[in-house]
Amino acid sequence: MGSHQYSTEIKEGSNVFDVMSQIKEENKNDFDFEYNEYPYLGIFINGINGAVGSPGAYWIYYVNDKEASVGVSNYIINEGDIINWKQE
Repeated sequence: MGSHQYSTEIKEGSNVFDVMSQIKEENKNDFDFEYNEYPYLGIFINGINGAVGSPGAYWIYYVNDKEASVGVSNYIINEGDIINWKQE
C-alpha cells in the first residue's frame, strides 16, 4: 500500500480523531477510515483507506516521528504536527 498525504486547516484544540473526521468530511480527497469506540478506552482506528489491521497488526500513529502515548481522541494537535499512521 502506498503512502498518502493529507493536510487541512484545524481549529485550536482539535484532537487527531477530530482532524481525521474533518479530512474525511471535506470530500476533496479519497480519505476514509473505520473505527470503534470503547467505553473507558476511547477510539481505536481499525482501517484506513480500506486497509484493515491483519491478525496481530494494528494501526499505530506517530506524532513528528515519535510513537503516540495517548489515543487519537486525547492527543491535541499543535501547529506543524505531522501525524503518520503505520500498521504494526
